[in-house]
Amino acid sequence: MMESNMNISKELSDRIKKFVKKCSKNISEDKTVVKDFEDEMSVNLESSIVELIKEGHSEEEAFNIAIKRFGDANQIQNELIGIFKIEKKFEKVILMAAIVSLIVSLMTFTVHRIVHKDFSLIVPAEFEAAVNEKIKSGEDISSEEVNKLITKYKSKFRYVTLTKTAGNGELDTIYPEGFSIEEIKNDTEDFLSTYVRSPEGIEWTLRFGFNLDGFHLGVPILLRQIAVSTLAVYWVLFGVWSVIYAFHKKRLGFPWIIVFFTLNIVGYIIFELDYKMKLKLKTA
Repeated sequence: MMESNMNISKELSDRIKKFVKKCSKNISEDKTVVKDFEDEMSVNLESSIVELIKEGHSEEEAFNIAIKRFGDANQIQNELIGIFKIEKKFEKVILMAAIVSLIVSLMTFTVHRIVHKDFSLIVPAEFEAAVNEKIKSGEDISSEEVNKLITKYKSKFRYVTLTKTAGNGELDTIYPEGFSIEEIKNDTEDFLSTYVRSPEGIEWTLRFGFNLDGFHLGVPILLRQIAVSTLAVYWVLFGVWSVIYAFHKKRLGFPWIIVFFTLNIVGYIIFELDYKMKLKLKTA
């Protein structure tokens, strides 16, 4: 309690403590926060009473006047509970928003990872087995099987061609049969070429004509953007929540702000461990 130029009786000191305790009763806050409030209010109330005594009032009169100025204990208690509820609600909203952002980010990253292959410009394993692997092993390629695969993946593939790499550039085989040679020759971008060597040492160029619209390449890009954006939102919100939390613990400082926004939840864990350690040392 603050030192004053005038000593007050033990009875008056006890009445001040009792009034302050009554004001802070039923406040479900951190013990440190409640104690800080009690200490601050005790100092202000005693200071006010001392000033009134200096003006010529008795301790009883000074106490009653000071209490009237401060307000009824129940009223103060209700106002404090209301303030703390608003603060808690604000903290809770920020924390919940951070958690929701993190969940959305993790879910989107997961979906992106799952669908990435489906929307990537890659040749399905079935095509590899029906064409590439057959050439490598020296087996005959089944036109019927390749045509069926083109029909199955028609939203993504338009044609498959085989050409001897060291040849004159003429197309040896085209799937499906009757596909426009002119369209293949004019196709300068929407295809993927791979090279396969047969057991006889002949190198073949396989060209898979893509239908880019069928791959929906924008989907994985959009998913990644959403995942990164929501992760950034989580990072900022959790940092803000940690700063508010540290402020209410009366331990906020610039170094902790840096820790919260760089290490995020790890920084919060470090803060909690440091806070509990110092609290134990203080009460030991």
